Amino acid sequence: DAVREGCKAIGLTLFAKSPSNALTAVNLPTGIDDKQFTKIVKGKYGFTLAGGQGEMKGKIFRISHLGYYDDFDALSIISGLELTFAECGLKFESGAGVKAAQSVLANVR
Repeated sequence: DAVREGCKAIGLTLFAKSPSNALTAVNLPTGIDDKQFTKIVKGKYGFTLAGGQGEMKGKIFRISHLGYYDDFDALSIISGLELTFAECGLKFESGAGVKAAQSVLANVR
């Protein structure tokens, strides 16, 4: 939930209407080059995200929540997404995604 709310807070939309707890698929915003996005998020921030397959290639990216995955992983990926999308030219309130994710995590306790 923290990752999904963080994504929505920076203006991203989720691909699935009822997302799985194992994976979050996110629509790539219009005007964002998927190759540039992937190059920055992987090369500069060290996150590996899966792209879309088939007709969804270049249109979505997927964040896995499997394996050892904790609160700080959720906050790190949202922070990395914010930095990457800012560099790609997406306009949003800096820190909004991290704030939303922190809010979810604080209310889970």
